[in-house]
Parts: sequence; C-alpha cells; structure tokens
Amino acid sequence: MNQIKATACKPNQMDYSFEKNSISQCEKKCLAFRGLVRSGGMTEGKGSIPHQTDLIPTTNKKVALFVSFYPIIDNDYNIKLIKRLNTEGILVEYMNFFENTSLKYRQELTFYGNQLLLKRKSKFNNKHLRMFFNLIGGTFFVLYHALGKYRRYNYIFTVDYQLNLLLYFLEMALLKKSKRFYILQELYQFDNKKRYLRKFIVFLDKYSQRNCICLINRNDLRKDFIDKINQEVSNKQIVIYDVPEKYIESCQRKDIHNLFNILYAGSIRRGLMGFILEISCILFDKKINFNMYIYGLNDEEKEYWKKAIKTNCPELVESIYLNSRVENDYIISRLKNTHLGILYYPTDIKATINERLAAPCKLFEYLAASVPVISYGSKFADYLINRYNIGISIEKFGDLKLLLENIFNNYFIYVENIKRVQEAKLFLFDDEYEKVKPFLK
Repeated sequence: MNQIKATACKPNQMDYSFEKNSISQCEKKCLAFRGLVRSGGMTEGKGSIPHQTDLIPTTNKKVALFVSFYPIIDNDYNIKLIKRLNTEGILVEYMNFFENTSLKYRQELTFYGNQLLLKRKSKFNNKHLRMFFNLIGGTFFVLYHALGKYRRYNYIFTVDYQLNLLLYFLEMALLKKSKRFYILQELYQFDNKKRYLRKFIVFLDKYSQRNCICLINRNDLRKDFIDKINQEVSNKQIVIYDVPEKYIESCQRKDIHNLFNILYAGSIRRGLMGFILEISCILFDKKINFNMYIYGLNDEEKEYWKKAIKTNCPELVESIYLNSRVENDYIISRLKNTHLGILYYPTDIKATINERLAAPCKLFEYLAASVPVISYGSKFADYLINRYNIGISIEKFGDLKLLLENIFNNYFIYVENIKRVQEAKLFLFDDEYEKVKPFLK
C-alpha cells in the first residue's frame, strides 16, 4: 500500500495531541479508489477538511492503544502495522515517550484519525532528578491511559520496555491477556550485565510473553531464541519482517566501473568507520571511481572523522561523504542511484543480542531497490545472502579484498537474483500483516 501524506499543519502543542490535517484532491481520489472514504464524507469545496474517521471503514470501528518507548520512525514496522489496522477499521491511540516527534511522522499517524499521546519529558540538568521525574511522569501517564480508559480499548499493543521495571509491573497488572499484543523489538532486557538483575528482568519478560494473545518478533533467529527460553509461547509467537510496502524503481546500472556509489544509513556503531575506510582504501587501490555516502553521524562525529580522514587518508577525502541523520524518504530516493548497500553490526564481546540477531530494515529496503548488499555482523543478512545470492557477507576485515572482487565479477548476477526475489513478492508488508489478522478477533 502506498504511503499517503497529509499536507502540512501546525502540530498541537498540548501533551496529548489530536491533529486534523487537510487533504489534497489527489489524496481524496486515491483514498476513494481504495474504498476508504465513506460516501458523502468529503466535499470538493476549497479548504474543506474531512474528519479523519471518515477515512476509516464505517463498519466494526474499534480502538487500539499502542504503547512505545521509542521515537516514531517511518520505516519501522510499528507504523506500517498501525496503517494496516486503520484499514481494518481500528483507530489507534499511540502512546509515545519521545515528545520531539517530527511533524512528518505526526501527520503519518494522525492522518486516519489516530491520536498521538506524548509524554513531556523533564528538562532538569541533573541526570538523577531528570530520570526520577520521567519515571514518575511515565508511570502516571501509563496509569491514566491504560487503567483509566482500559474499557474503551479493544486491543493493546506494547513494545518491550527495555529495563524499566516499574513499567513491567504496570504491564502485568493492567494490560490483560485478552487484549494485549506484545512486540519484542529490541531485546535489551536480555543483555543486562548484572546477572541477578538480568534473571529477574527475564522472569518478568517471560511472564509478560505468556500473558498476551500474540507475541510479535522480528525474524526467525530471534523467534528461535525466545522459543528456547520460553517454550510456552511458541504457539502464539509470529514473525513480522520489517519489510517495505512497495518496491522502488531503480536506475539502469550498466557500467559500474565508471562510478560506483555505496551507501550506509543508520547508527554509527563500534568499528563501522574502520570497516568503511577499509573498503574505501581497497577500492582506491584498485583505481575504482567510487562515492561512499554515510548517513547517521552527529556533528561531533562528523568533525572527528573529517579530520581523521584528512590526516590519515587524504586521498579519500573527495570520495567519502559524511552526513547527519536524515528522513528515511531521502534515503529511499538515494537508493535509486546506489550500487551497493552496507549492513554493519559489531561482533565484539559488547555486541547486544539485538545486534547479533538483527534483521535490519535497511536490508529489505536495499532489496526493494535492487541494490546488492555487503554485510558484516548480521547473521540474518548472511542467511538471506547465502540463500538468494544477493551480495557478499564478511566474517573478518581481512576477507574484504578478495570478496570485493566478487562484487564486481558477479554484480549483475546479484541484481538479477534480487529481481527474482521481487517477482516472487517474498518481502512485502502485505503478506506480513496477514499473520496478525487471525489474532484480531
């Protein structure tokens, strides 16, 4: 399903915003074509604003509460899931603990009549005061909406709460089995270094997993991990890949030796820049004309690495472009002219379970744009690379020189294999959402 963007509006400044957005004529036609607009629900007059609930099927309207402690990210499957719930006639109240949500994502959420519930964070300079205030405020926030309005919700979706023990207790007390879906998004609760505390948190999390109607995980490796530690949930655990909603029209890649564009977008993890520089040095030595685009650095990181590259690898200054984090739509537009996508996760002793068992959304976005991948540290990406022959996986930096030659020798084979994956429609969100529907009774 294509994304539908609302026209710009001023966001509500209250803690719990409910924004009404205008809608273009093109969007009206698109919605009407999908059968989402109720007959007579819109007028063609200038400046007319439809009520968002007119964009939801009128039969069997339901309400779901969605509780998340993460920023709203458009390429996150939580947002894709909410959009699908909307088309089923389910309005969503999204309780989010990052009040600095961008206007774009506010619009994405509120366009169909959803409400965006935001908790205001403390601005104390003292770290401990700030944490205490946010904990008390967060607790009250959950109590007010989950307990005070519990009966109005047909479903409750919760995302794993990292290490906030008080909110674990609230979940067990308030969010009943008959309504609750539990999304294991990060798995940080299994990485606590203090053994006694980790055992207690895992005990709480296993209880939370058992007392839900559906447990949603992000890939098969993570599902196997949970099945081993909590066999009781295997019959209600499903996997939803964070895959795109549509394929991306890519450029015609003919002579990759004239200019080879490489892209990485995401968190700047430990060792990433060393990996980037190793690839860049090899390409430079082979006299390959290339551009390396890196997105995700903060200002301090950009300055540090610009100086480091200029001092130690001056020959690479004009080939490596260091950029701040940008909206995902911009990354998608860049993929149309990208030849190779980088996936990187650290493999050292500090690597978290989430990093070791990740199924990065960028992997599927590369595939949607017919971009072969080079992967380091992602077991799931390595699995898909080996199964479908869509790129190369690296076990150690020393293998890069030899394996990069494979990229150029087999590049168009990788592209053709990706197109076969697309033709088979293996990784589109429509099929992923079908796994949730049986639990929406």
